[in-house]
Amino acid sequence: MSVYRHTVDRSSHREFLGEGRKDPYTQDQIKAGDEIVFCAGCKSAFLYSSWEAMGGRHCNQTETLAEFPDAPRLGNVKKLQKKNTILTVFCYLLVLAIAVLGYFIYQQRKRIKDFQSRNLDQGIQISSMEDTQDKVNQKIVDISNKIDLTLDDCYDESITPINLEEKVFSLEEKLDCFVTERQNLETEKNNYKNQRDAYKNERDTYKNQRDNYRNERDTYKNALNAYPYSLSSGSEVSYQGYLSTNNQETNPILYRLYIPQQSRFDIDLKDMEADGDFEIIDSQGNTIDNSRSTSSGSDRLRNFSLQSGIYSIKVWNHSSRKSTQFTLRIRRI
Repeated sequence: MSVYRHTVDRSSHREFLGEGRKDPYTQDQIKAGDEIVFCAGCKSAFLYSSWEAMGGRHCNQTETLAEFPDAPRLGNVKKLQKKNTILTVFCYLLVLAIAVLGYFIYQQRKRIKDFQSRNLDQGIQISSMEDTQDKVNQKIVDISNKIDLTLDDCYDESITPINLEEKVFSLEEKLDCFVTERQNLETEKNNYKNQRDAYKNERDTYKNQRDNYRNERDTYKNALNAYPYSLSSGSEVSYQGYLSTNNQETNPILYRLYIPQQSRFDIDLKDMEADGDFEIIDSQGNTIDNSRSTSSGSDRLRNFSLQSGIYSIKVWNHSSRKSTQFTLRIRRI
């Protein structure tokens, strides 16, 4: 394959020299008188020595141009690529500007539609307000008409002073009825108040009686504890007391009894509303006898014998939910 070589002439290749071409291989300035070769693929100008050094091959081919190109800047691929890049960037910017402009136009159209919609809503509101104003004006007219009718009625000749006096008298009678009814209610209220006070006084009386019973019980209890009581043959004694829910078997009421000689006795625990029990204990703490009934009312021991000595009668409340009064009767047979 022959290589076409060209000698650069100062006069005929003035434009080529004006481009300031450099050898792509050695980067040497191409000047007049140099022998050069044009690559047929990219039309780049090489010094012949450089072409030989490259093995006569460029752009994957070995062809060279047979004639010296007349068009200026032929083969300046880098500059063309730069121009293409600039052109591409410009196109991208142009497309972006068009897109931004389109979005701006879209937003403006949307705003215009919103303004139109708002103006329509405002128009509807204004129309509604005008209707409301008309209704208010109509109501004002109706009220004015009613006032005029009322004034006309006030000047009605059918209303005479006699009728007015009758109405006043009727109102006075009603007022008297109201006053009387109020007085009756006040009296009834006072009666209820007095009745309440009476109930309160009665309650306090019962409370005082209960306290008296308790005091009396304590008096008898203290007397019996201090002085063991002795009964003569055929005599009896009764004690009244009160059993609370706290007076269980472990916290009983104790009565002491002195027996000078062997005797027989009847003992009754009665007048109770709860289940009370009692038992007889000797001076050593031993239980002699007891009566534990499972029902309220009374417990008793009949005709039982006791030897001479000092005994305690233990009384307690078998119920943990109800308190009760009681009477303890002791009779020596």
